Amino acid sequence: MKKDDDSGSNAVLIPLDARYLEHAVCLGTTLLIGSCCRGQISEEERYSYLEILLINLFAVLVEERIADASPVYGQRHAMSSGLAIGSLLLPWVLYTQGGCHTMALSSFGVLLFLGMMLPWVSGRERQQWIPDELIFLCGLVLYAYLSFFYSDSRVYDAIISLLCIACFHGIMQYAPFTFTLGEGVALSSGSVHVVLEMWRILLGDRVAYTSPIALCIVSVVGMSLVLFLSSVLVHQLVQRRRGISLAVHGAACIAVGIVVYHYYHEGVAWFIEHIVYDMNRRKIIIFWIATLSVSLPFMMMLGRRDMPIVLPHTMVRKGFHALALILFIPSLVLDSGLLGMALSIALAAFMALEIIRISHVPYVSRYVHSCMSAFVDSRDGGVFYVTHMTLLLGLALPIWISQPWDDPYARFASLAGIMATGVGDAMASIVGTLYGRTKIAYNCNKTLEGSLAGIVSISFSWIVAYMFILPPGTPHGPMDVAWLMLATIASSFLESIT
Repeated sequence: MKKDDDSGSNAVLIPLDARYLEHAVCLGTTLLIGSCCRGQISEEERYSYLEILLINLFAVLVEERIADASPVYGQRHAMSSGLAIGSLLLPWVLYTQGGCHTMALSSFGVLLFLGMMLPWVSGRERQQWIPDELIFLCGLVLYAYLSFFYSDSRVYDAIISLLCIACFHGIMQYAPFTFTLGEGVALSSGSVHVVLEMWRILLGDRVAYTSPIALCIVSVVGMSLVLFLSSVLVHQLVQRRRGISLAVHGAACIAVGIVVYHYYHEGVAWFIEHIVYDMNRRKIIIFWIATLSVSLPFMMMLGRRDMPIVLPHTMVRKGFHALALILFIPSLVLDSGLLGMALSIALAAFMALEIIRISHVPYVSRYVHSCMSAFVDSRDGGVFYVTHMTLLLGLALPIWISQPWDDPYARFASLAGIMATGVGDAMASIVGTLYGRTKIAYNCNKTLEGSLAGIVSISFSWIVAYMFILPPGTPHGPMDVAWLMLATIASSFLESIT
């Protein structure tokens, strides 16, 4: 939550560096997940939880040492590298869905790669209680232990880890100052797994997908990631050569179009029949188009700096959070599957616009750049603008994994992204900007007042969602409410210090 405080106050709630609080909240979240699932997990899930716990401890150790080392990669402006939360994000999510072994080993592999680099980048002038070589050796032993004793597909896991390491290095090397280390770990691990799933679909292995919408989501996101990650490499190789860049990106788009036509023509026919020709879904799509047609020009006008009344930049950006609430909440209640597919298409559109922005298309690239640059901040200081994509992913990920979409309990869980990003983040940012006085920690621009506003707004929103989304008379006990409140407080506090 961007609870920016420009008041100049020096009051600090917790006199510690923000990254220490991040480590504490990450470990507390891991323990919270384990406590929620206690007594309801199998032996295999117990091993997966052990993997998450070991990743947490190893990530904290590597992040602490990297914080005092020479820069490994050019990172975007942030309070910390976010290595712990980036390594744990996807294993946390997949663990709650029933399995995270391969994803956990992928994150562990990237951490091991960074640990291997420590002896060359760590500051030798400081007293080190644990040598860098010993950190790498401990990580290697832990990885081998988890891979060889808890896995039946050791070679596959090792190959996936190597692919994630290569993807991580490519992202951080060829898109400098665009991501933090933690974001790079999460992006590389997630991208490799989604692209491999897409490849399985191309080869005809679709047994795991009972819903055609889920099949479409994986395919669209996978294709988009291939294009976007390819554009990262292309931009570095043909930088300042506009004709070559445009030709390469155009050829890539044509190749993707051929693949879509060859492998997904049945899917396109299904999309037209079940989405375009469905009257209820057509009404939702018309509502989205009408809302965007009115709101986007208005948001562009607010973003201009030559207006008679210039709003704070943060408040203008939070207008998109309010727009997301208007667009997503009605459709989430009426048709969660359609919303999940629409979010995947929107993510693909964002990636396509970013590719167009950097590929030097005559006139078009300049126009796209001028429109998008009006809403960026210091975090978008790299080659690519990614904050709008991370906002969309924060909203979409809970919807994508909360299936079946017609189940009211899954629909209730899918609100997590909208609650945290659309409601809590926006409210915390506005209150923190206007009334924030007490900073959470050192080198942290987030305020206590903004954090409390975010927690209160999310809690109230959960109460409203419980009344209108879950069936009447749904049983709930004190522990259910307690776990929900703890999760709300933990997620809000973690966002406040990252």
